[in-house]
Amino acid sequence: MFRALKWYLLSILLIAIYIIIEMSSINQIEISRLILLCGSCLFMYIGGYKLSNEVNSNIPMKINLWIFFIIYLVLLITLTLFDPIWGRHGINNVIDTDSFSYYIDNAFNYIPFKTINIYIRNLSYNVISKQNIMFNLVGNFVCMMPFALFLPLLFKSENKFKVFLETVLCITMSIEVVQFITTSGTCDIDDIILNAGGAVLLYLFISIKPIKRCLFKVFLKEEI
Repeated sequence: MFRALKWYLLSILLIAIYIIIEMSSINQIEISRLILLCGSCLFMYIGGYKLSNEVNSNIPMKINLWIFFIIYLVLLITLTLFDPIWGRHGINNVIDTDSFSYYIDNAFNYIPFKTINIYIRNLSYNVISKQNIMFNLVGNFVCMMPFALFLPLLFKSENKFKVFLETVLCITMSIEVVQFITTSGTCDIDDIILNAGGAVLLYLFISIKPIKRCLFKVFLKEEI
């Protein structure tokens, strides 16, 4: 039992370091945050795998998966509403009346591929930095991909493509609406296209039977 628990202790240690750095004035680059969180999840996975073998049950693996899912949701909310690196200012970002009309005109896009085309066209110019373009295009495309892993593993109904697609669309549209209402970002249909497109693409890949069987065995120690 101790062999398994020591991995959990290492995981908790990394999480504690992450929280201390986040709450302090220490400047932390994105890669360091990812390293700490990925390291913590890796140690937790090893601990859960060993504990499942010792108690002859996959319950520790299921608990681990829920913890990973919660961590991902916290990160997603942080990135979409509060992280200044991604241009987010949080729900307390209140704009004055004079600039409200300007915000409404510039913070809402209902024309498909309008924003994507703007970014692609500006790749050859210096009007928008290439880093900003990649953050917006690639970042929006990959940020919802983990749902393709978590939802089918945690909820049996999500193994149906229609149900998964409806769920992802509801989540992405909700995030866009919240960003618009709180003025923490824009409400852009292109974000929904990129978010849902990335999640659906990974979902279709994961749905390939040998890959799906492997994932269930790795993350849940279950045979399907």
